[in-house]
Amino acid sequence: MIRVLIIISSYFFLIYKTNANSYELTVMSIHESKSITASNDYEFTISEASGNWQDNKGNYGKSRILFYIENEKNGKAYIKGLGQLDDQINNKFWFIPVRKSDQNAGVGKINFIDVPKNYKFLLKSNCNYAINYFENRSFFKVLCK
Repeated sequence: MIRVLIIISSYFFLIYKTNANSYELTVMSIHESKSITASNDYEFTISEASGNWQDNKGNYGKSRILFYIENEKNGKAYIKGLGQLDDQINNKFWFIPVRKSDQNAGVGKINFIDVPKNYKFLLKSNCNYAINYFENRSFFKVLCK
């Protein structure tokens, strides 16, 4: 019985340690977009997403992301932008999201390029994101390890 308790305790400790080193960020935004489509179905879109964010460290604030989308005939899109997050004590930090996938939802990478002191750990982090859309809104989840 003690052996089982030790194994279970070790398992939960490992889960806690793994999650303690992760950074999670959730962004919810409203989008405004403008696009042009060529006769060969190549589409170029410029969008601005403004919204709010919160993380698993108790921080929160407002977000703004400007990005472009190159959508090809086969339905695949290349998306790249620059995002700014402002937190509750007026710190600002910036990131570049990039993904190659379906335009309506997908996963990609984020590279934090400029952060204040209390977010320095993000400069060396490996960050992935997933995004999904509903009408003119997006739901954006980031996980950094």
